[in-house]
Amino acid sequence: MIKCIYAHNIIKNKTNALNDNIYLSVNHLYDLLKKTKANNFINPKYIDLSKDFYDKNEEKLLLTFDDGFKGFINLVLPILEKFQIPAMLFITTEFVNGKRIAYELILEELILAKDEINLRDGTIYSTKDINDKKMVYENLRLQLKKVNTKARDSFLNSLLNYNNFTSEINNIYLKWEDIIKLDEHPLITIGAHTQTHPVLSKLSIFEEYREIKNSKKELEKKIGHRVDYFSYPYGANSYITRSLAKLSGIKYAFTTDSDYNNNLLNIPRKDLKKYNEGKS
Repeated sequence: MIKCIYAHNIIKNKTNALNDNIYLSVNHLYDLLKKTKANNFINPKYIDLSKDFYDKNEEKLLLTFDDGFKGFINLVLPILEKFQIPAMLFITTEFVNGKRIAYELILEELILAKDEINLRDGTIYSTKDINDKKMVYENLRLQLKKVNTKARDSFLNSLLNYNNFTSEINNIYLKWEDIIKLDEHPLITIGAHTQTHPVLSKLSIFEEYREIKNSKKELEKKIGHRVDYFSYPYGANSYITRSLAKLSGIKYAFTTDSDYNNNLLNIPRKDLKKYNEGKS
C-alpha cells in the first residue's frame, strides 16, 4: 500500500508566516527522511503505481510537492540527492509562465505590511498584532478560495487598490528550463497542477476541463513526453472533475487527506507536517 505525502514550499525559516500549509521548514523534510529508509520510497518514474496501490502487504511512501516553487531546486533537490529519495513535482503552469502568483502569498504580504485592511464595502479590519493578522488572513483567504478564478482576481485587485498596496513578490517559481532539467533527473517525476490553481469545483465543466487539459498539454510540450500525473488544487474534486481528468488522459490524480477507495483518480495524500506528527 502506498501512503502519499505532500508539501508546498520548503524553506529554511519563516517566522511570520500566516499560512503554515504553504511554508514548511526544511527540518520537517529532514525529520521524514532521517526516520525512513530510502528503499521505502517509491519512484513513479520507473514503476507501475497501480500495482503498489493494490498491494496491502507492504507500506511504501510517495513524496510529492505542489505548485513549482523555486526553492525546490535550490533547497529540496540537494536533500533528496543526499538521501537518494525520489519525489513527484506538480506544476501550475501560469505560475511558471509568470502570469500569476498564488493569491495566498499576495494576501499574506498585504496583511503583514498593514496595520489595517480596508474592503470595498467599507469594512475595516485591524491588523496591528500578529493574532489579528492571522484572523483577518484566514477570513479573507476563505472568501477568495470559495470563488472562481475571475471573481478571485477581481476581489484581490480591489483589495490591493483600496489599501494602496503593490505586491513585490517575484521570482519565486521555477522556470521552464528548471523543470526540463528536473524532468531529466532520475529522482524526479513531473505532474500537472492546473493552469491557474483554482478550486476546480467552483468552475464550469468547460473551465475545469480547460484547466486540467491545457496544463497537461503545455507540460508535455515543454518536457517532450506524456504526463500521467495530476494534483487537484486544494484537493478539491468531484465525480465530474475526476471524469474530466480521465478524459484529459490523466492516469493518476491526487487529492488531500481522504480515505483511499481504490480510485486512482482520487488518491489521498497527507500533509508532511501532520505525517511526521502522526496525525490523521
